[in-house]
Amino acid sequence: MFQAIHRHPCGEEIAGHLSRHFTWFGPPLFIKRDNGGNLNHWAVNDLLEENMVIPINSPFNTPRYNGAIEHSQGELKGWLRKWEDTATSKSELALQVDNAAHALNHRPRRSLSGRNACRSYFCADRLRYTRRQRKEVYDWIRDLAVDISERSGKNEICPTAWRVSARKWMEKHRLIIIQ
Repeated sequence: MFQAIHRHPCGEEIAGHLSRHFTWFGPPLFIKRDNGGNLNHWAVNDLLEENMVIPINSPFNTPRYNGAIEHSQGELKGWLRKWEDTATSKSELALQVDNAAHALNHRPRRSLSGRNACRSYFCADRLRYTRRQRKEVYDWIRDLAVDISERSGKNEICPTAWRVSARKWMEKHRLIIIQ
């Protein structure tokens, strides 16, 4: 059995991973992340800014906010536990991770009206923005986030300001409805 070494990747590694995904799939408009130092690392922040990706940090002490992500991580870990004794090398473990992600991305989800994540992400009605549109959205949200941060006496954009600004933009464009 292959024993995986559990460690947290550093910020540069995460930025590299995100960069590869942005190249392959295109950058998202928003990215949700927790408050880990490696996810809020300067290399990650620079990459997000360069690609006009709005960071949405989880509020502190609100586990419900991260519930869906925590649940999906639990699903992935559960899948891998079933097969952990069969991996004899890093490449076999990587293949198991890929198989687990594939299987979970093709499960119908109630939150997606019975569609699976893969179909929802790659379907024709997915929101797509040109680079110019992304810049307009990014600038609008960043400007509001800067204003919010300055009004609260902060010298740089705080995670709460990004989150509030992104929510305002999504409400304004009827992408979400807060009830």
